[in-house]
Amino acid sequence: MSTGIDNYFSSRYSGPMKTQNRFKTFYDLLSKEEREALATKAGTSVAYLWQLADGRRKAGMSASVRLKAADYRITDAMLRPDLYGVS
Repeated sequence: MSTGIDNYFSSRYSGPMKTQNRFKTFYDLLSKEEREALATKAGTSVAYLWQLADGRRKAGMSASVRLKAADYRITDAMLRPDLYGVS
Protein backbone atom coordinates (compact mmCIF):
# COMPACT_ATOMS: atom_id res chain seq x y z
CA MET A 1 0.00 0.00 0.00
CA SER A 2 1.42 3.34 -1.03
CA THR A 3 1.31 6.27 1.36
CA GLY A 4 1.42 9.97 0.67
CA ILE A 5 5.09 10.16 1.65
CA ASP A 6 5.92 7.32 -0.76
CA ASN A 7 4.19 9.22 -3.56
CA TYR A 8 6.09 12.37 -2.62
CA PHE A 9 9.42 10.55 -2.68
CA SER A 10 8.72 8.66 -5.87
CA SER A 11 7.90 11.91 -7.66
CA ARG A 12 11.13 13.62 -6.53
CA TYR A 13 13.59 10.77 -5.92
CA SER A 14 14.28 7.78 -8.12
CA GLY A 15 17.01 6.04 -6.07
CA PRO A 16 16.64 3.22 -3.56
CA MET A 17 14.78 4.13 -0.37
CA LYS A 18 16.22 2.82 2.87
CA THR A 19 14.22 3.16 6.05
CA GLN A 20 17.27 4.42 7.93
CA ASN A 21 17.61 7.30 5.46
CA ARG A 22 14.00 8.41 5.18
CA PHE A 23 14.36 11.66 7.14
CA LYS A 24 17.72 12.35 5.47
CA THR A 25 16.16 11.83 2.06
CA PHE A 26 13.24 14.06 3.01
CA TYR A 27 15.63 16.72 4.35
CA ASP A 28 17.84 16.55 1.25
CA LEU A 29 14.84 17.12 -1.01
CA LEU A 30 13.86 20.33 0.80
CA SER A 31 15.10 23.66 -0.48
CA LYS A 32 16.96 26.01 1.84
CA GLU A 33 13.77 28.04 2.26
CA GLU A 34 11.70 24.93 3.02
CA ARG A 35 14.24 23.82 5.65
CA GLU A 36 14.12 27.25 7.29
CA ALA A 37 10.31 27.26 7.23
CA LEU A 38 10.15 23.75 8.75
CA ALA A 39 12.61 24.70 11.49
CA THR A 40 10.70 27.88 12.31
CA LYS A 41 7.33 26.15 12.34
CA ALA A 42 8.70 23.34 14.55
CA GLY A 43 10.42 25.77 16.91
CA THR A 44 13.91 24.45 16.22
CA SER A 45 16.92 25.27 14.05
CA VAL A 46 18.06 24.15 10.62
CA ALA A 47 21.24 22.90 12.34
CA TYR A 48 19.15 20.58 14.53
CA LEU A 49 17.30 19.27 11.46
CA TRP A 50 20.65 18.58 9.80
CA GLN A 51 21.86 16.72 12.90
CA LEU A 52 18.73 14.54 12.79
CA ALA A 53 19.13 13.91 9.07
CA ASP A 54 22.83 13.11 9.43
CA GLY A 55 22.20 10.70 12.31
CA ARG A 56 24.24 12.74 14.79
CA ARG A 57 21.19 13.14 17.06
CA LYS A 58 17.94 11.30 17.61
CA ALA A 59 14.65 13.16 17.90
CA GLY A 60 13.14 13.14 21.36
CA MET A 61 9.42 12.99 22.00
CA SER A 62 8.79 16.76 22.08
CA ALA A 63 10.87 17.38 18.94
CA SER A 64 9.07 14.55 17.15
CA VAL A 65 5.67 15.97 18.07
CA ARG A 66 6.64 19.47 16.90
CA LEU A 67 8.15 18.23 13.63
CA LYS A 68 5.14 16.05 12.81
CA ALA A 69 2.83 18.99 13.56
CA ALA A 70 4.95 21.26 11.35
CA ASP A 71 4.80 18.94 8.31
CA TYR A 72 2.26 16.15 7.83
CA ARG A 73 4.73 14.17 5.67
CA ILE A 74 7.03 13.53 8.66
CA THR A 75 6.34 10.30 10.55
CA ASP A 76 7.63 8.67 13.72
CA ALA A 77 9.28 5.97 11.62
CA MET A 78 11.17 8.60 9.62
CA LEU A 79 12.49 10.26 12.75
CA ARG A 80 13.12 7.13 14.85
CA PRO A 81 13.33 3.95 12.71
CA ASP A 82 15.12 2.35 15.67
CA LEU A 83 11.88 2.59 17.68
CA TYR A 84 9.11 2.48 15.08
CA GLY A 85 10.56 0.41 12.25
CA VAL A 86 9.42 0.66 8.67
CA SER A 87 6.89 3.36 7.84
